[in-house]
Amino acid sequence: EHAPLLGQFGFEIEPFGGHTWAIRSVPEILGTRGAEPAVRALLASLANETGPEAHDRLHQEIAASIACHSAVRANQPLSAESMTRLISDLAHCDTPNRCPHGRPIMLRIAHNDIERMLHRH
Repeated sequence: EHAPLLGQFGFEIEPFGGHTWAIRSVPEILGTRGAEPAVRALLASLANETGPEAHDRLHQEIAASIACHSAVRANQPLSAESMTRLISDLAHCDTPNRCPHGRPIMLRIAHNDIERMLHRH
């Protein structure tokens, strides 16, 4: 039922027999690291959504899931070029201080507060 919507995002998934599905393609942004968890999470959420009224809600959910699963993870090594591009891209976001799910990804801490936390005042 949701194959056309998934196709709009670059997913190509088809029945492979029984309860098995073949993943033929995923959005490039997921890379090899984020593809399987993203597809599993999407299929789990899509299983509960049916009917035409779900289309807009699912569109937003799929976009957020792709963004989340393609995000840089803690302790993930990055090249200097990747870090520079990441900060540049972040500066162009509508909400650069929040992840796709709304959780904060950066905090502003005053220099005086840092000194106080480190007992340097």
